[in-house]
Amino acid sequence: MPLTYEPSQWSIVFPLGMYAVAATYLSRADDLPLVGVVGEVGVWVAFTVWATVLVAMLLSVYREATAREGAVSGRSDVSTY
Repeated sequence: MPLTYEPSQWSIVFPLGMYAVAATYLSRADDLPLVGVVGEVGVWVAFTVWATVLVAMLLSVYREATAREGAVSGRSDVSTY
């Protein structure tokens, strides 16, 4: 089963980012260094997921645009994913 972009994947990004920020602020407020580490790692995880979903979205837009261009020009050699 190929991985494809779905707009609902953005709903994963927001909670990851909010969890990371909340852990960072909790660490500062209550002087909890371990929670701070969780927050720092969480920020990088959230950024990685954000970048992955962004690239998947851009590739999806590009593939749709090239597929439409092929359909308009009558070319049948354009493959879609």
